[in-house]
Amino acid sequence: EISETEAAGTLGALDQGIVAGTVGAVLRRDPAGALQGVVQAYEAGADFKRLAEELAAHARNLVLASLPGVKQDLPDHELRGLSTQAREHDPAQLARVFELLQQGQDDVAKAASPRHALEIALLRAVHLAPSGALPELVQKVEQLSSRLGGAGPARQSAPARAPASGARTLAENGAALRATARPEGEPGDGPSNATSASTPTSPPSTPNTTPTPNGPHSVASDAGAPLDLRWRALVDAVRAARKMGAATALDRAVPLRIENGTVAIGFRNQNDALPLEDRETRAAVEAAFARALGTKAALRIEQAPEAPQASLHDEKERARKERKVQRLQAGREHPAVRAAVEVLGGEIEDVRDLGEE
Repeated sequence: EISETEAAGTLGALDQGIVAGTVGAVLRRDPAGALQGVVQAYEAGADFKRLAEELAAHARNLVLASLPGVKQDLPDHELRGLSTQAREHDPAQLARVFELLQQGQDDVAKAASPRHALEIALLRAVHLAPSGALPELVQKVEQLSSRLGGAGPARQSAPARAPASGARTLAENGAALRATARPEGEPGDGPSNATSASTPTSPPSTPNTTPTPNGPHSVASDAGAPLDLRWRALVDAVRAARKMGAATALDRAVPLRIENGTVAIGFRNQNDALPLEDRETRAAVEAAFARALGTKAALRIEQAPEAPQASLHDEKERARKERKVQRLQAGREHPAVRAAVEVLGGEIEDVRDLGEE
């Protein structure tokens, strides 16, 4: 008999048990277990770029498994395992881990040392992924404040706000309490700068498309939608097909037009288009496009205009830089930090950003 591990090794495929175990360790907030998954993959001869893609894909499948009514084109035994694992964790944490591993996939692809980049991405997901929903965090702060004899942060009487607004309220009202009175070893968000003051957190990221029978999003039903929205849906369709290398390349493309079954794109740097020159990869991309469009689709790579619009990669990088600036500014202006500066009669010499929270 040939075991699954032997078959995977012979075919050069990744052992899905290693992939699932590594993501599971991240969700359990077990850094040693997550890094052990990297060691096991390395000993099995796995490519780190491929491993990063598989980890992000597994995290995405867990997110979809946590959403009621969402269909995934996977074998029944895989779907049962995903559903079981997804039920054990908070949907916000699943979404946040997916976002961090997706960002880590891009980092690994560009890194001089892919293994180190992957380990950083895993550790960031272990330590910075949220361990609970926002209402639970607010309740914990109030309970801790009551035990200390202080007044807990007042609940908002206004209608429910978006997660980002709620996160800011928690940071503003309870940040000093968390920074100074949280028991050692209690799970929680790590500080995002060297001052150790808590800063506003980014809201959990969830897939920005809704699955339909045609794929992650039916582009055909949104024929009148703006080009950038339709393009996002097509890239998500490629990512849903688990063609992560192709999706990463398409992130750097500029959509020119989507019409009559033709998807025309351009690249500022032609080297970014190289992954799409592979015949099998291109066929898989066009098949994903066809499922989303509901009709046969052809990918055409043309010369990008001199001043093209921003690519999806450009937008992600710009948003990431903006969040970094906000975190650094919030660290400098945090009441606990300002109070410490006033009491000590000193000044803030430097604030170092430790990444997403």
